[in-house]
Amino acid sequence: MTQGVSTIWEATISANDIIIQSIGLINSIALCFLGFANLKWVRIISIFTYVLTIAQSVFLSQPALVAMNLVNLAYCVATLFEGRYPFIATTRYRVASVGVALLAACSVQYVIMGQSFLSPATFAILGGLTGLIMAISHNFWALKTFTVLNVAAWVTYCLMVGAYTNLIGNAFILGGVAFSVWVHLKKQKGNPASGDTHTNTSNA
Repeated sequence: MTQGVSTIWEATISANDIIIQSIGLINSIALCFLGFANLKWVRIISIFTYVLTIAQSVFLSQPALVAMNLVNLAYCVATLFEGRYPFIATTRYRVASVGVALLAACSVQYVIMGQSFLSPATFAILGGLTGLIMAISHNFWALKTFTVLNVAAWVTYCLMVGAYTNLIGNAFILGGVAFSVWVHLKKQKGNPASGDTHTNTSNA
């Protein structure tokens, strides 16, 4: 009887791990395009990856991530309608969305669950927040900077929870960032006037 229960438990764990790694692989494929994407496509890809991350978080038993990414998902969907509802693009609305996501995740992780600040979810929270900031960034350098910070946070989280297939997408993101920065600098070099204007705006 004990052996039978043990066998079923091992099979369940194995199936759960397969699902986690499969979701991570699909997520990685989607993330491969994120580093190359402009703002519009960052938002669309972010919506898709938030859905996948929520599903994976359920199987990883990370309720704080589920709460945070539900908020992030809702906001990313809302940003697609900025043209119709201009208030969505306001700084106040953006700051509020980040605050709600942070509050939701921290409430679940540190108040309800009573987890340590050094737990894996802390790095995932940082990853989720930087990802949301990426989706609302309107500046090239800000977008790429937060993309790199996002990768660093998620790589740390994935290593801690064993979501190794997610690392593939993060590697491609960094490659995409490097490529897009190279293209951007090349365009600035070919058009100094445009490059100076953009640089001044970025430093403001």
